[in-house]
Amino acid sequence: MVYEDWKVKEKKWDDADRVLCLSRCLLANHQQGVLDQVSDRVYIDEVQDLTGGELSLVAHAAGGSTDGFFFGGDSAQVWPDPSHRFLIIF
Repeated sequence: MVYEDWKVKEKKWDDADRVLCLSRCLLANHQQGVLDQVSDRVYIDEVQDLTGGELSLVAHAAGGSTDGFFFGGDSAQVWPDPSHRFLIIF
């Protein structure tokens, strides 16, 4: 809790906060019937910079389907993070 308390005190946020906020917005919009399909193709570049949570959010927003999603990135730019696999996204 020390880290979370520090973020609140300093008015800071991190990647997990952003994913949580966007997830809550998607859920609220879905419950209100606001979300309709607005695009049949989504292009995501620099995919190597996304966290697992961000990729999960993309999959959730797509209803679990990755049809129409196109990812671009550079595997030479991947950080050595054992929880992130460039070739295994979904």
